[in-house]
Amino acid sequence: MLRLTRQQARELDRVASESCGLAGAVLMENAGLLAALEIERLYHERAPQASGPVVVLCGGGNNGGDGFVIARQLQARNVPVLVECTHAAHEGRPDTQVNRKCAQTLGIPIHQMDLACDAEAHRSRWVDASLFVDALLGTGFMGPMRAPLVRLIQALNEARVECGTPTVAIDLPSGLDCDLGHPCEATVVADQTLTFAAEKVGFSSDEARPFLGEVTVLPIGVCVPLVLGGGLP
Repeated sequence: MLRLTRQQARELDRVASESCGLAGAVLMENAGLLAALEIERLYHERAPQASGPVVVLCGGGNNGGDGFVIARQLQARNVPVLVECTHAAHEGRPDTQVNRKCAQTLGIPIHQMDLACDAEAHRSRWVDASLFVDALLGTGFMGPMRAPLVRLIQALNEARVECGTPTVAIDLPSGLDCDLGHPCEATVVADQTLTFAAEKVGFSSDEARPFLGEVTVLPIGVCVPLVLGGGLP
């Protein structure tokens, strides 16, 4: 089975952009759209039990940008959605800022979290959530994690258990090391992981398995062996 390291995931994005002409925003759109279609399916499976919004937690990196695309694509499919942000609009990566602005323009509810506040304040907004989507941290995370983010992830995991609300991780659960599969002091416990292009090397670790749930690989629009194998003209 093909599995990507952190560096290979970065190289895939770079070559897809520089050699294939696929801008980062295009790869982000591809990833977010396919993830949204899977989340829409899960939402409708749960609809009889929960009719509240899909709560998408977005960080400031490209993983958060995927989250904003997911939120927009869900809105387009009449799925209620709420976005929770850890970063201000001007702090994110460029493609993430673009997708956040688009989500705002379309009227998607976006809540700027105060990570210094008590975690209970976050959980009080999630009581009727149908699904959680973890788009906080991506393959680039290597730890350690800041204390406010530790508390946020702990609150998310507690809400998942207490409310019985499934969590979907985007690319990998936040807090899990892409290469080693080691969980950090706070790692999202996912019921399903929607990972892009290929599984990550760390997924084979015994330590990683309790956090991954069911793993689904989603394409991003390029042939991974061809791009990484040097087969491009």
